[in-house]
Amino acid sequence: MAELCLVHANCQGEALSRLLSSHPPFARCFTIKHYLNYTREAVPPADLSRAKLFLYQKLGAHFGDLASEVLLTYLSPSCQSIQLPNLFFKGYWPFWISAPERIDFADSVLEWLLDAQLPPNDIVRIYLSGAHPAFQRLAQTAEASLAREYTKEEGCALGCADLVAALWRTEPLFYTVNHPGTRLIIHVAGQLLQLLGLPPLTEASKAHFVHPDGDFFLPIHPLVGRALHLPFADHQTRYPVFGQMLTHREFVASYLACRLHKVKNLAAFLHGRAGSI
Repeated sequence: MAELCLVHANCQGEALSRLLSSHPPFARCFTIKHYLNYTREAVPPADLSRAKLFLYQKLGAHFGDLASEVLLTYLSPSCQSIQLPNLFFKGYWPFWISAPERIDFADSVLEWLLDAQLPPNDIVRIYLSGAHPAFQRLAQTAEASLAREYTKEEGCALGCADLVAALWRTEPLFYTVNHPGTRLIIHVAGQLLQLLGLPPLTEASKAHFVHPDGDFFLPIHPLVGRALHLPFADHQTRYPVFGQMLTHREFVASYLACRLHKVKNLAAFLHGRAGSI
């Protein structure tokens, strides 16, 4: 009978859980329950006490009863606990900021232009022209973001920083700043299976894996693509955006429309506009 594996992680845990559950050697050993950490979803003590594998992204003391150090105390001595990476990369989106009071996936340059109360056409023109000091720091932003990933991996058994460093300029490794793509999820799963002494993923299981976040690729500014020599990001590139295939310019128009309507949930707004652009 399969034992319980608890995954305490953000949406990256959903992608990993889906891949592991489709891998027969893992599925024979474990049944997965995924609890979302960033929504502060409660983890029943009964599940913690009977789990045989606990996969978690580390949460600090400010999460109270859901802090990783607290949850680990509820595990049985026979439970193996492994810290998962919590991947985040601003290299493709150097202007991203956390501003949920305004909009999710906020762009610092667009927000600066909106604060100036310029007409939408002027905002688009200025933004696409690169007339802002932030465009002079693109490489430094990417390097700082990657350095932070190396720091986060210190002392952890699993990591992706070396892979990101090797490939981020040649292929798109992330869908958004905190949504790693298929290659990175497969890389984490492969390391985990090796650590557990289980057979590796088959080529078939890799090929058939459908990433749950693959329907939204946050478009990359073409000037970022040009400056950082990204072959997959120019003004003609179309990105999957909830059933649409949008250029970066079309996405910017949707972003501004979302802000004009005072909607903070950009994803929901884009869902509603599917097929209308």
